[in-house]
Amino acid sequence: MQHNEQRDLLRALAAVPDPRHRRGVRYRLVSLLAVAVCAVLAGATTFAAIGDWAADLDEAARRQLGFLGRIPAGSTVWRFLVRIDAQVLQAVLTGWLRHRLPARPVLGRKDRMVIAVDGKLLRGARLPDGRHVHLLSAYDTDTGIVLAQVAIAAKSNEIPAFTVGAQGIPLAGRNPLTQFPWSPLAMDRGWSLAVRGTGPTSARAKSSTEERAGQGNGGRTSSRMPPLPGPALVVPQRNSVSRSQRNAVSVHITPLLDQLRAQVGSLAGTIIVADALHAQVGHAHAVNVRDGQLMVTVKANQPTLHPQLKQLPWAQVPVGYRTRDRGHGRRETRTVKALTVATPGGLGFPHAEQAVRITRTRTASGKTTRETAYLIVTLPADAAQPDQLGDWARREWHIENRLHWVRDVTLAEDAHQARIGNGPAVAAVLRNTAIGYHRSNGEPNIARATRRANRRTHDLISAVTSTPRTQ
Repeated sequence: MQHNEQRDLLRALAAVPDPRHRRGVRYRLVSLLAVAVCAVLAGATTFAAIGDWAADLDEAARRQLGFLGRIPAGSTVWRFLVRIDAQVLQAVLTGWLRHRLPARPVLGRKDRMVIAVDGKLLRGARLPDGRHVHLLSAYDTDTGIVLAQVAIAAKSNEIPAFTVGAQGIPLAGRNPLTQFPWSPLAMDRGWSLAVRGTGPTSARAKSSTEERAGQGNGGRTSSRMPPLPGPALVVPQRNSVSRSQRNAVSVHITPLLDQLRAQVGSLAGTIIVADALHAQVGHAHAVNVRDGQLMVTVKANQPTLHPQLKQLPWAQVPVGYRTRDRGHGRRETRTVKALTVATPGGLGFPHAEQAVRITRTRTASGKTTRETAYLIVTLPADAAQPDQLGDWARREWHIENRLHWVRDVTLAEDAHQARIGNGPAVAAVLRNTAIGYHRSNGEPNIARATRRANRRTHDLISAVTSTPRTQ
């Protein structure tokens, strides 16, 4: 398949395996999938809404999507979608979206693609045993495209899904991620410090509560860094988990990290920034063996490492980077300090090169609060400067603010009571695709973009079935 052909939605969807029996098939697989994708791009929030949108198409629009006769009933579309392999569909649609992007410049040594990773509970969707559906996603903060998504296994959590995968439908001996045309394949208290920065040498931290360094953009007065092309992974916080949960493993679905590698070709040059839930030795090793890097928040779930980070002589470390924000009725100042601990054994966490402290001082309604977050990063000082560390920490929240919030509020995900088969995960994939499509077209407001797409049905269908990027 040529590059331009991969930008045609109908041609791209041909890579999805058809779950139906060959006998009695009335509608082409690519047409059914394409009408579902277009309907969600136009704001459909349920399977019933997808069927209604399809039923309202005129004859010209139906022909563009490959329907030669009557349009399928809503129940037919629903029965088909709940049988589709959600992981494969996500890989196909991610590849399609990425091929519609302009070519990225060659990455420099310090340029990194920031990928935010986080789990989300689908509150309206329940499994037969009453549990909610839980999905773990990896989000490219530069383009707004979800690169990979896996379902969390039963009686498990995000930790094993991050590196080992979640239980799902067997793929009949194939690995579809490699078949698509776009898949490239502790300290002794006697420390010595390597410190850098241009700010003052004092600025002591007065509390040890975590800083949400990436929340809100406000009105930044500091110079904004250019987008960092080459991957970095970002994951929000969760409570600590039991040993049995950490040991829960399932191998029926390709690990999230391997899905990422299948999409981007290599994790070399990537920085994976994760919350405290993913401050796990196994994660550090898994990222390292795949040639990636890790930046992770450290909290009390690491009872040895967290006190070590707090006891470092931060008062002697100059401020390496500072930003000031004003907006939403508050003023915030963020300072970033980073140091290299050069004692034998380092911080006692595998592959850790630097310790980072981010302090946020907020003034709102006459009250001033100060919060502090501690992080570790597996990149050395010459490859990760304080301004980059601060930017990566803030990008951790892009997946919450620009993906999960939009799925809930604009696309009504939590209100959608999809409970049959793969329906919940497939619906999430379609929402991911809609958000990624509109973000990659430069749309800052997804609600407005979906309304426009719904008003201009022919423009939408022409855009996704041909080579131009924009509507």
